[in-house]
Amino acid sequence: MHSIEIASSPPKMETRAVAARKWWTLAAVCTGVFMLLLDITIVNVALPDIERAFHASLSDLQWVISAYALTLAAFLLTAGSLADLYGRRLLFASGIAIFTVGSLCCGVATGPLFLELARGAQGVGGAIMFATSLALLAQAFQGHDRGIALGIYGAITGVGIAIGPVLGGAITTGLSWRWIFYVNLPIGIAALAITLLRVDESRNPDAKRLDWLGFVTFSTALAGLVYGLIESQRDSWGSATVTGSGDSAGRYRGNGRSQRGVVKVFPPTGQRFHTGGASATASVTVGDTGSGTASDTDTRNIQLSS
Repeated sequence: MHSIEIASSPPKMETRAVAARKWWTLAAVCTGVFMLLLDITIVNVALPDIERAFHASLSDLQWVISAYALTLAAFLLTAGSLADLYGRRLLFASGIAIFTVGSLCCGVATGPLFLELARGAQGVGGAIMFATSLALLAQAFQGHDRGIALGIYGAITGVGIAIGPVLGGAITTGLSWRWIFYVNLPIGIAALAITLLRVDESRNPDAKRLDWLGFVTFSTALAGLVYGLIESQRDSWGSATVTGSGDSAGRYRGNGRSQRGVVKVFPPTGQRFHTGGASATASVTVGDTGSGTASDTDTRNIQLSS
């Protein structure tokens, strides 16, 4: 006689617990992404109050917006590669913590420079959250549920951008411009708690080492490009500041070489600039960054908007 072993199915309680964790992951990801997208537009309506509080110049107000967009775009590649190596939950939680602390610093800012630096810190945290959000969802959800999760994620991103001016106006009028940053504190703390307690860790087992030279080159070129665009509204396009910034960015075309790839920022033939709203769309070619998922030469569009 042959004995037949029948594998017992897992307890229903355990199955429900596993199923619940993936929806907690969706809640944490959507909360973090909602915060970072909300802060792209919520600040716009508070600029007149910030100007009166700090006697800020037009350039100062532009940098309050652009410092966030700049660091958000510049650190996306770095954050994605670090998450593949060290863990997506770890990086996502770190991003929430940095963003929340940055929000606190924005709320207690004593001058325009302090506020601009704090906004830059917010952008770093936002980049980390944005770079790891879809990877966490893809790890947690499979099949039909993944489509539902991505649909909810897409809806939340749309609402986060659209509701910013309305919510910012209500908070600024009813309380103070500082509260548009303070409101992130309880939300960030809640999202961090959910992430640490309910989200499973994941990483890319095939992740390659980091290309630090490529990251530094790309970030520096992008910073010079955006700085020139912002300063062009105060100075003329032919001023030393603007032309020097553009030249600095252009010099990285072909100079950002490492063993693993090239970072290039193409000159104006491949770019569209809209300086009226302190926004820019630049076509860049990025060499393999070590994330294990990028092709040898990956062309991407980086858009900064405010």
